[in-house]
Amino acid sequence: GYIAIQGGSATLQSTTGAQVKMAAVVSAKNIRGWQNGAYTVSLGADLSVANPLAVASQSTRYSTDGGWARLRGGSSSSVKVAIDEDTTCDKERRHNREIVSVCAFSG
Repeated sequence: GYIAIQGGSATLQSTTGAQVKMAAVVSAKNIRGWQNGAYTVSLGADLSVANPLAVASQSTRYSTDGGWARLRGGSSSSVKVAIDEDTTCDKERRHNREIVSVCAFSG
């Protein structure tokens, strides 16, 4: 299935009155491989929690090596992301620059 979320930030409110802040962004073409280190993606908003609940998806496939987006940490206003690869065909986990989409929630 698919979930489509427009980029930006918002505050959602449940039927009990609890508020959840959320942000959805698309990175620049600068997310590299696990061995290249983590790259910071700004959420464009402060979600007011130390470790937001976040999901990331690789949006491009520029490399001939397959890979997937992996979160490597976060803060109230950004997440760290890298592209991971399997080590079946080769043992390295470096990767060309890709674009990722990130959606994060305050809780």
